[in-house]
Amino acid sequence: MKKKYYILLFLPLFMGSCLEEYIPEVEPTDQKLVAVAELEANELGFIRIGTTFGVNTPEIELDHDISVIKIINFEENNNPEEFRYDYVLQAYKNLDFKPKEGRIYELSVDARIPGLRVMRAQTLVPYSTKINSLEDKIIPAKITDSQGNERSLFDITVDIEPNLNEDQYFHLIPYIDDNNPLTISKINSQENAVSVLSHRDGMLIDMTKMSNDNRLSFSLKTLSELEVSGTDPSYMFFELRTITEDYYHYHLALSRQSATAAGPYTLPVTTYTNIDNGYGLFAFYVTERDSSLIQ
Repeated sequence: MKKKYYILLFLPLFMGSCLEEYIPEVEPTDQKLVAVAELEANELGFIRIGTTFGVNTPEIELDHDISVIKIINFEENNNPEEFRYDYVLQAYKNLDFKPKEGRIYELSVDARIPGLRVMRAQTLVPYSTKINSLEDKIIPAKITDSQGNERSLFDITVDIEPNLNEDQYFHLIPYIDDNNPLTISKINSQENAVSVLSHRDGMLIDMTKMSNDNRLSFSLKTLSELEVSGTDPSYMFFELRTITEDYYHYHLALSRQSATAAGPYTLPVTTYTNIDNGYGLFAFYVTERDSSLIQ
């Protein structure tokens, strides 16, 4: 009887060692992370992170102190560049990372929130492309709009030089200064290759749709009569961003969607994205500039 007693005494201990703690699985949420990582080559940049949202589904609040945002450089021993949250900028930044032309990078975003999957994207930094204004000096024409306001009109022609990129996409932003904002009133050549943006300045250019002539002509208007200094010369600047195909399609989609009431990250989400397990954009661009004197 003693043997049976000892067996029963140790039986609960044996059974207890076989039990494991039950941890319930977290149901995945319909919401996803959103990253806007639009970074310039050879420059410091920042990344904004959020989530999708709906009319009855508020955006998920992220804990910026535990979120892990990093960019991996595949050509430098896969070294991760971590981005830390800046509460003044309200974005994640890295004080050392300057992407280089021709390199491949991967973005990884882990909010460390149950139900939100780790978001990843990979992209290539394009090579720069030169732009040349064909007018050293430009003379604006004075016009009067339908409301009787005086405005200045410019007819511009620029030349885009081919570069090392296989697929050539560009974002062209003409500007003068903060006192003289410009609108693109007409595309005079290469219309099939150009899309004027409605949600931000400038136009997108698909070089594969341009003719053999790389010249582009368009007209610009000021919102009011041009204000120029009587002593300092005034210039018009042409900022040409060489962009990725993802940058092109993402902003083309946003431009078309900007006229609708829905935002780009409302549910259901319809915006173009190149990100796995999330939405938004991970892309690099390279900038070249030229200018013309305004007479």
